This record gives sequence, C-alpha cells and structure tokens, in this order.
Amino acid sequence: MPDFYHVDRVTERLKPGQIIECIFAKSAIKDKTNRAEIYTSMFPDGVTYHGWNYFLNDKREGPDQDLLGMIEVLAEFIRRSYYPEKISRFQSFFACKTIQDAERFISRYPVKTLEGDIYRGDIWLVRCDKVSFEGDMTFLGLGDCWLDAITKLHLYWTGKIGENPLIEVLLKPPIIIVEKVKSLHNYT
Repeated sequence: MPDFYHVDRVTERLKPGQIIECIFAKSAIKDKTNRAEIYTSMFPDGVTYHGWNYFLNDKREGPDQDLLGMIEVLAEFIRRSYYPEKISRFQSFFACKTIQDAERFISRYPVKTLEGDIYRGDIWLVRCDKVSFEGDMTFLGLGDCWLDAITKLHLYWTGKIGENPLIEVLLKPPIIIVEKVKSLHNYT
C-alpha cells in the first residue's frame, strides 16, 4: 500500500490507526425543502470531511470560506459535466506524494485564523490502495473572470501541469492514518 503525506489543518481530528471513509450520509442533513434528497442522489455513498466542509456545512467560518466553496462547487459541476469518470473532490482525501510537496503546500497556501494569524497544520503519513487522480492544484482558482476559472478547472481535470505546479493526489477512501510526521500547528 503506497504512502502519501496529508496536511491537516483541523487540530485533533486525525489519530494514528484511524480509517477515513466517506461519511455524512443523508441523515446528517437538516432537511430544508428537499436538500437531503438532492444530496443523496448526488452522493449516495456520502462525502469526506472536505465534501462536508465545502458542500454541506451551513456554518462556514474563516476567511475566504465562501470563495473557496464556490470554486469547489464549480469544480464539481465541471467534473460532473465533462469528466464524470474522475473522482469527486467531495469524496476525496487529499495528499501529496512527498513530504517536500506537503511542506510546499503549507507555504504556498497558508490558512489564516479568524484572528488573522497564519495557521500551518500538521503533516500526516497516510496509506491508500491507489491514487484516484493527480492534479495541479494551482489551477484551482478564479483568474480575471468566470471563464478563466472554468478554463483553469478544465486544465485541472485533464491533468495539465502549469508553470509552477503543485501536484495533489485525490485518494479514494478508505484511507489509513499512519502517524503524524511533522507538527506545525503553532502560529507564526
């Protein structure tokens, strides 16, 4: 089983030996109109924590959560329309192939706390049977207009590599959490 490196920015969420699965089934949704029905038709196997955070979480907090959520939803609709054979980002667990790429991810995409401090996260060694998709995450952004965003997402889903790439691997659960290899959860 191959090893990968996952950056976790949610303190105390992962534990050695933990198995990550798709969760957050229909019963997890507080139904307003027919949300549960639509969700179940889209994701009958559930979603990962990432999917819950950007697709189901109605208590989004933190800088840029709505913008990031819009990009994720747009990425999902591009995938469903043009690349349905690819794994959904909402049903994926994200990692890098090397610890150096995980460190580059932390440096390139810092997360700010509600107080404005930079939060780095922890790097975990994880195992999964196989990579479902590899993409250059530098294409996950807006550009100057929505057409740029759509164009960039097509580049992402076709596996193109940009000028200064950062490759992420989308792993299909189950994922085994092995151990924390680097702790960077202090604020700087």
